[in-house]
Formats: sequence, structure tokens, C-alpha cells
Amino acid sequence: MIGIGVISVTFLCFSLLDGGAKWLVRTLPVVEVVWLRFLMQVLLGGALLVPRHGMALLRTRRPRLQLLRAVLLAVMTALNFWALQYLQLAETSSIMFSTPILIALLAAPLLGEKLDRASWMAIAAGFAGVLVVVRPGTQGFHPALLIVLVNALLYALFNLMTR
Repeated sequence: MIGIGVISVTFLCFSLLDGGAKWLVRTLPVVEVVWLRFLMQVLLGGALLVPRHGMALLRTRRPRLQLLRAVLLAVMTALNFWALQYLQLAETSSIMFSTPILIALLAAPLLGEKLDRASWMAIAAGFAGVLVVVRPGTQGFHPALLIVLVNALLYALFNLMTR
């Protein structure tokens, strides 16, 4: 039950983050909104974690990998906020649901994981769902949809690096 509560609060926070970003990028440059997002993350995260863990939070065994992950996170955030200037929240969120598909596809060559028939069927169904949202080749297609697809790919790589 605790896990369900935590994941529910997490989804609520991400929804509030995206909604707030969509509202802010109407009047502020994307770079400022990204900066504000990470400033709030550092302040809230620091307030919650520093009292318990101290400076151990800053130690890592793989600083280059951590730096690369940090850069990816900043780029992903900027791409997401940039796309939100042109797309509806539902569109960007739906396309980001392609991330698990990309993780599964990339895990095979990058991590040596095997995909069985059921996995391939799930990937195909998920891809069909993404195509329904993106509607390539129609009047509903907006180039910012490609930004979200790149963002989903970067997010998949970010998750694989985390593993």
C-alpha cells in the first residue's frame, strides 16, 4: 500500500510539474522554466535528504556517468517544456508512454536482454498506440511531436543508464 501511495504521489507531482511548465512557457523562456524546475528540485531534495544523509549525497563512484545522466535529465526537461509550448499535455504524455517500448527495444542490444514473443507483441501494440496519438502524415501532425519522440528516446537511454 505504501508503494501504491508513493507512485500515486509521484504521478501527481509529475502532472503538476508538466501543467505548471505548460502554463509558465507561455510567458517565460524555456531555459528559465527549466532552471526554476531544477532549483526547486535542489531546494526540496536538499531539505528532505541532507539532514539524513549529509554530504554523502554528493559522493559517487562513477562521476562521469552521473554527469551524463544529469545532462540528459536537463536536456529531456528542456525538450519536454519546449514541446509543451505547441502541444497539449495529453499528447506529450501519451507519446512519453512509448518510453517502455524503447527501453525494451534498446535493452536487447545494449544490455543483452532477450525479448520473447509476448514482449514483441506488447511492443507492437504499444507502437500502434503511439502512432494513433502522433497521427503521422495527417493535418493533426505537428513537428513538436518529433521533439517528444526524441525526448522519449533520451528518457529510455537515461533509464538504461540508471540500471
